[in-house]
Amino acid sequence: MENIEIKRINNELFIKLSDLINFQTLYDKLEEKLTMIKEQNNNEKLMINLSLGYRDILSQDLFCLLELIFKDEKILLKSLNYNPLKKENIEIFNGTIRGGETKIFENSALILGDINPNSLVIVKDELYVIGKIKGKVIIRSNNGKVEASSYQNAYIKIFDKINCNFNNDKSILVNYSNLNETYGRKKIWQE
Repeated sequence: MENIEIKRINNELFIKLSDLINFQTLYDKLEEKLTMIKEQNNNEKLMINLSLGYRDILSQDLFCLLELIFKDEKILLKSLNYNPLKKENIEIFNGTIRGGETKIFENSALILGDINPNSLVIVKDELYVIGKIKGKVIIRSNNGKVEASSYQNAYIKIFDKINCNFNNDKSILVNYSNLNETYGRKKIWQE
């Protein structure tokens, strides 16, 4: 088996990554293949179905992999299949958290979509969002962190620190030590 298998059906790419190589090699090979695909499909939008196989992957590595895919707005992620070797690994939610919904994750989480206003996401350690955070996020650990593509009137609580009406149109990492800094903050209070 090759390190990366790519099949194309109409405007969909099915990418299967070998679980026998290390992450850095995988990242480099995928970057090379995506560059080649982008050159061949200048004006077409492509949907990607990504399969990571059986592997343990750090949540920040997974987020880096997804940022690589989303560098080009012509490439969209349709699905992500991931089979962790350990139970305590990252949980993946494919979709948008709608207003009024509450999602609780027992581990770290990756959300492929937005967190809409009036929704609540509770995570044990780390949260990565490919999309906007416009709702409430609670991280239960003081070692936890949040990273999203952008923030719009977000309520973020990490352990006992809260930042309300958090606004930033860039992807930044928010953790316990920098939560109460001035990243577009309008008001802060403690519960």
